Amino acid sequence: MSLHNRLSEDLKSAMKSRDQLRIDVIRMIKAAVQYKEVELKQDLDDAGMSRIMTTLIKQRKEAAEQFEKGNRQDLAAKERQEITIIEGYLPAALSADEIAQIVSVVVA
Repeated sequence: MSLHNRLSEDLKSAMKSRDQLRIDVIRMIKAAVQYKEVELKQDLDDAGMSRIMTTLIKQRKEAAEQFEKGNRQDLAAKERQEITIIEGYLPAALSADEIAQIVSVVVA
């Protein structure tokens, strides 16, 4: 299942369960993807969508830091929840041990 389809299906299920935070995050992701597709005049593949979501995570982390500096723990917590939801759509990153193992195989 492509990431586009997965987002659409997850949006439907979030709407049925009335999970407003998840609805807002998925709509934000879809809007960012659509904006980039219009800008590039082509559909994005899963890798392109992953780059957009990585950017969204970076923005959320910066916002959470600013909210913490402003003593707004409630808003910082919301940003962290959004990060968790977005990370659910990204492929799992390799651990340091897995990277070391791959490097040793390639070098050998």
